[in-house]
Amino acid sequence: MTIIAGIKIPDSAMARQATELIRDTESEQLFHHSTRVFPFGALTGERRQLQYDRELLYIGAMFHDIGLTKQQGRRRLPFRKSNRVDASFPSLNASIIAP
Repeated sequence: MTIIAGIKIPDSAMARQATELIRDTESEQLFHHSTRVFPFGALTGERRQLQYDRELLYIGAMFHDIGLTKQQGRRRLPFRKSNRVDASFPSLNASIIAP
């Protein structure tokens, strides 16, 4: 079992299969980014005293950037300096919200 910063990394068959798929699909840099998302999310949840499904969080963390891979048809959205999506995508118009 792997533990990072006190967070147990899920080791179920599904978690192992997701890890293998992402390792085979994403670049090394993106794979390592995806693996770091889980501990950061879990630590944030624990700090806020939230209950969460560790395996679901792990799977979401691993797959959250799969759309950036060549195999998945990488597409870039045009962002403005204001952190808003360009008006040509009105249904995606969003801004960054600070907690």
